[in-house]
Amino acid sequence: MERSWRPAAQGQSYLWRNVIDDSSLEIRLYHAESALEELSGTVASNSEVATAFALTRPSDATTIVSLVNQQHGNRPPDAPDSWLMAEDWGAVLDTRDRLALAVNDIRRAESDVVQRTGVQWSALPDPMSLPAPTPLPPGPEQLTLGHATAGECAQTADRFEEVATRLAHRLDSLRAMARQLGLADVVSFDDADRVLALAELVHAPHRPLREWTTPTSCAGARAAVDALETSLRELADAETAATPIFTGDALHAPVAELSDRFEHRHHGLKKLSGDYRADKKALSGLLVAGTKFKQGLHHLPAAVRWSDAAHRYEAAVAQYAGLLGHYWRGRETDFASIAAALAAASRIFDLLGGQAVPPSLAE
Repeated sequence: MERSWRPAAQGQSYLWRNVIDDSSLEIRLYHAESALEELSGTVASNSEVATAFALTRPSDATTIVSLVNQQHGNRPPDAPDSWLMAEDWGAVLDTRDRLALAVNDIRRAESDVVQRTGVQWSALPDPMSLPAPTPLPPGPEQLTLGHATAGECAQTADRFEEVATRLAHRLDSLRAMARQLGLADVVSFDDADRVLALAELVHAPHRPLREWTTPTSCAGARAAVDALETSLRELADAETAATPIFTGDALHAPVAELSDRFEHRHHGLKKLSGDYRADKKALSGLLVAGTKFKQGLHHLPAAVRWSDAAHRYEAAVAQYAGLLGHYWRGRETDFASIAAALAAASRIFDLLGGQAVPPSLAE
């Protein structure tokens, strides 16, 4: 009655009236014990942290979890451990401030580069990679009017006129060359360099074909080279492996069908059939003199690969050889020469700004 006096005295105002827990006390004790064991395990695995921060009470578990999450979840991977043990952060903060000033200086310098040149600094070439400047040819000496005589002035003027005349002749020659090659008129030094570079490529030892006058056709020629070179290399490898055992007749024989029948059909008593004897005779007829039947049967897959490689090579020749013109010489093709010609074509397209080659230049 003493324990129940308060509910009886307060009546309906008692807050816990009609609150009934149907669960067993043993179950509640079991859950409490399990939670305590889990908490104890968590604290034990982080005992060093708990000891270091003097967090030994159950109520400190939340603080331990926060510290662990801060270390493994929120801490940047490049944050040094020394920051966690630093007694004075003055040096760290000073370094941070100096780094911020250096970064700002770099940003201002980047902005100055863009304002003065119109491009990002990363687009400029490395000064160490640039070739040494070509010295200019000697020109007329500086004219000092204060001490020059009339004869010296006249002599200098004659030299100026001679140089101007030579430059005019060179410019006329370049403009004539540009018209001959179907290029735009020469009005700048870049135009002159482009005309001279194109004229040099016209006389390259391995000239591009007339059919390679557009970037698209040039890309098709590169694809043809890749396909033909690959198929030719595969054919050579397969041929090297097969020719010590098989004659060239294997390229025209149904070696794939023979291989399939010997692998899946001619077993056991079926070797006594007429089909087996016929296939054995056919295979023996494809072997190099002195090669035994069992050796040929063992290497029959090599003959199949040789035959397949030959068929792929023939298909590649039929599809791509025409794109290489006179450069294609079958198995004697000089792919290095083709690569040089394609490189010259790419250089021409670069000089023309990606445009098609003018007909006069293609000639």
